[in-house]
Amino acid sequence: AMTGKIEIESKTGIGTKIKLSVPRIENESIEIVAGQKVVLVDDDELIHKAWDLLLTPYGEKISLIHLQSKNEFEEWISVNGSGSFGERFYIFDYDLKADLTGIDLIEKYNLRLEATIISGMADAPDVLARARGAKIKLLNKNGLPRTKIKVIETETKTPLEAVNQ
Repeated sequence: AMTGKIEIESKTGIGTKIKLSVPRIENESIEIVAGQKVVLVDDDELIHKAWDLLLTPYGEKISLIHLQSKNEFEEWISVNGSGSFGERFYIFDYDLKADLTGIDLIEKYNLRLEATIISGMADAPDVLARARGAKIKLLNKNGLPRTKIKVIETETKTPLEAVNQ
């Protein structure tokens, strides 16, 4: 849901002035390290397909794990653990149609530094306040088609190569 404002000013015999204001949707950007697993938790199948399309150009550099509910995520993380720091990049929908939001899950599993929230309600004051308070990046689903993906290449060096540099 988008927010906006409509102002109507009308004067008899003069005319009507209508002013429509809508929020600007920025081109969002996400940085993912080559080799990271992207864990997508969203109940909307179309969002999963959109992420498939966004990440297709990066082929083998990024693997995408699709999870469609809070329960599926909690089952997956109980089996796989939270991984080493930086090994994964988590993308959560805010509204998972469950007793916990995406922000609740990020906080519960201490994933704040490795996670982003994406929501069609990103401009809602309560969602904005919650994401800011938790210091979690918030993306608007409405801007998803224009999201810029930056894959950061890393060099792997043996300990001897690192010392001799």
